[in-house]
Amino acid sequence: MTLLRHYPLDIDLDLSGSALPGVWALPSGMVKRDDAMVPRGEYYANPTALETGRRELDALSPVLYVDFDNVTHRCDAYKTEQGIVPSDPAGRFFEFAPVLEKLVRPYPTLQIVLSTSWVEVLGFDEARAQLPIASLRARVVDCTYHPNSEFVASWSTMPRGQQVLRHVRRHGIQRWLAIDDMRAGFEGNEAHLIHCQQGVGLGDKDVQGLFAKKLTTMFRPPESPPLDGESSDEHSP
Repeated sequence: MTLLRHYPLDIDLDLSGSALPGVWALPSGMVKRDDAMVPRGEYYANPTALETGRRELDALSPVLYVDFDNVTHRCDAYKTEQGIVPSDPAGRFFEFAPVLEKLVRPYPTLQIVLSTSWVEVLGFDEARAQLPIASLRARVVDCTYHPNSEFVASWSTMPRGQQVLRHVRRHGIQRWLAIDDMRAGFEGNEAHLIHCQQGVGLGDKDVQGLFAKKLTTMFRPPESPPLDGESSDEHSP
C-alpha cells in the first residue's frame, strides 16, 4: 500500500489510522486538541493567548512578504475536517521558523506581511498565531489577503506575485522582499524574490545564503552607499 498524501476533506484520520495503519497515520508533530489536529507543543499557539492587536504598517520600513508552505516548512498543507495537516505525514510545520528568525534578526525595523494562503483559510490573527517564535509574530503587521477586498472572488486564482505586488503598490511600500515557492506573477521583479524549492523550503543552505545577501542589499539603511557593482535602480518595486 502507498501513503495517500492528499487528505480528503471528510476523512477521519484517527479512525482511518487505526483501521489501516499502513495507509493512514497521524502526521508527525501533530496532536489532537478539541477535536482538531494542531502542531505539537511549541508549534501551536492559541491565538487567544497571543497578541491580538495589529501594528500599523510603515511603508518606509522594510517589508518581507512571507509564505508558509515550502518555505517555513518543506511541505504543502491541506485543510481537513480535523484541521490543517501536512501533505507529508512525516512533515513538521514551521521547522524552519528558527532559520527565518535568525536571518531577519539583524533588521529590527523589518516588518512581515503574510502572503500565505493560510490567512484565507484561518484568518489573519490565527494564521499569525501559528508562527512558533514570539519575535516573528511581533513583526507581522499585515497580510495580502483581505476578505472584504474587491478581488476576494478571484483571489485563489491570482498568481502569488500579483497578490504581493498589489499590496506593494496599494500601500506604497518602498523596500520589500518576498520569500515564496511560487514564481508566477513576480516577472520583472525577480530581484525582490527569494525562491524556495518545493519539498526543501528554507532548509536549503544556498537559499539561506541568497536570502542573507538580499536582506543586506535591500534593507541596509537608505543612506548607505550602493555595494560595489550594484545598481541603485535594483531597489525599485
